[in-house]
Amino acid sequence: MDVRINLINVLSLILVVTSRGTDATCYLPMQNGVWEYNYTKVSDNLKHSTTLIIRTTTLQNSVINLNVYGTTIDEWTCINSKLLSNTEGVVVFKSDISFTSGPNSGNRWLYLCMKLTKVTNDLYYFYLLSDIFPNVSPKERVYASKGGNAPADDAPMCSTFCQYTGSPKIRTLRRQGTNDELPDDAALCEPCDNTCEVDRCDPNPCQNNGSCTDFKDGYNCTCTTGWKGENCTTAKTSSSIWWIVGVVLGVVVVLVLIVLVLIVLRKKRKSTFGVTKRNIDTSSDDHKNGENELKEVEQKLVEKT
Repeated sequence: MDVRINLINVLSLILVVTSRGTDATCYLPMQNGVWEYNYTKVSDNLKHSTTLIIRTTTLQNSVINLNVYGTTIDEWTCINSKLLSNTEGVVVFKSDISFTSGPNSGNRWLYLCMKLTKVTNDLYYFYLLSDIFPNVSPKERVYASKGGNAPADDAPMCSTFCQYTGSPKIRTLRRQGTNDELPDDAALCEPCDNTCEVDRCDPNPCQNNGSCTDFKDGYNCTCTTGWKGENCTTAKTSSSIWWIVGVVLGVVVVLVLIVLVLIVLRKKRKSTFGVTKRNIDTSSDDHKNGENELKEVEQKLVEKT
């Protein structure tokens, strides 16, 4: 059985509608598309599946087709919503037509209170939080206003439209053509305005005025000037001091190298001077010996003549 649910998408996930002269803002997480709707019917406790086409903020010719005191109601309009976290919210739909429970009862309306949770972009689950209204057929979890005294569309949702007892059963919306699975820990977070999403930044774990960003699997601290570490608890050493220390160490290293070079050069100079002096002394002795030998030869020649 095809059911057409029309949801209009304005500014990504934010949808704004005007209903019966009253401005109401609805934050519906589902994007446009065809969705597979799986639920357990209240009247027979059997599982059912159907197709939902999402286009606008009204549910037209919907699977939630109820007969109350002879009036058939199958069209609904979103009148209000409350975003609880990045993945959870509460949405209230109001029947487009009213009904009466007797000649003097005054007009009455039915309301659907849905608590939605986003698993992925392609999978959501929700619960109808109102009690079962015994005068509708088939039985369903809806809130019925009192005759001639309908609550304002912007009345507090959880305390007005979402009062319930017992245990509502989970319902899922999966984008057609996808196969994302419902997690094992999927459950209703109670009370109505409570969230199961853990806010790791509340209280703020970042010390010394650091700012916290919450992620799915943890958080990240952005530390103020002068602090670092996972929770901004470690003081930073000034970078200018480290720069000065680096310069001083560099100068010391250069001076040590210069001293070493001078020592090596001095040793080499002494070694060269000693060798040269010895060479000069040896040459002088050889010269004197040569002169003596020459004189002896001359004397011998004179004696022979």
